[in-house]
Amino acid sequence: MCGRYTLAAPAEDLAARFLLDLAELHRLYQPRYNIAPSQPVLAVTGQAASRRVLWLRWGLTPTWSRDGRPGPINARSETVFARPMFRQAIRQRRCLVPADGFFEWTGKPPHRSPWHFSMKDGHLFAMAGIWEEWLSPSGERTVSACLITTSPNSLIAPMHDRMPVIVRPEQESVWLDPAVTSQADLDSLMTPYDAEQMQAHQVSRAVSDPRVDSPECIRPLAAEASD
Repeated sequence: MCGRYTLAAPAEDLAARFLLDLAELHRLYQPRYNIAPSQPVLAVTGQAASRRVLWLRWGLTPTWSRDGRPGPINARSETVFARPMFRQAIRQRRCLVPADGFFEWTGKPPHRSPWHFSMKDGHLFAMAGIWEEWLSPSGERTVSACLITTSPNSLIAPMHDRMPVIVRPEQESVWLDPAVTSQADLDSLMTPYDAEQMQAHQVSRAVSDPRVDSPECIRPLAAEASD
């Protein structure tokens, strides 16, 4: 699964990478080092000429929910087209969730060790997401999302049996294209990302507390111990 991630890049880099309006980003965006379920996440929709920023609650609420509570934070790529909760969103409401890293944990409680995964070149990347809109009986609107996961690549496999779907840059416009709805076309995008382009390092257990949101969360543990 993917239960925590980071998006700490400057707004200027984020806007350039995903073709976003910088003024719009500056109004709400701030670097985050420990984004957790139920919190707002930044998502991108639309085609290159009309990209939009959405702020979505992480934890999908289907349209038919009775109480609007947050639901799944992840959807498995192998079953996303079959499960009633996801099958309309995967065809009609896909998004990119920008990130510069994500966390996974190894070991057993209470001694689980967190690791931070990122790109070797340090660049931003896009995780595959889907979103839904729920209206309460009083008309209050909640827009929520979950991430798509797939089988792990060789870097992540020793630590976890799932990883987020990372959409390759040349395929991002396809993922966002509302005209692409077939399972065959979308399945080809939901494959494990190349492990050779990724890196990982162990970090402090401070990241296990969602209230901690600082550069400490991504600081390599070895560097921390040597200070």
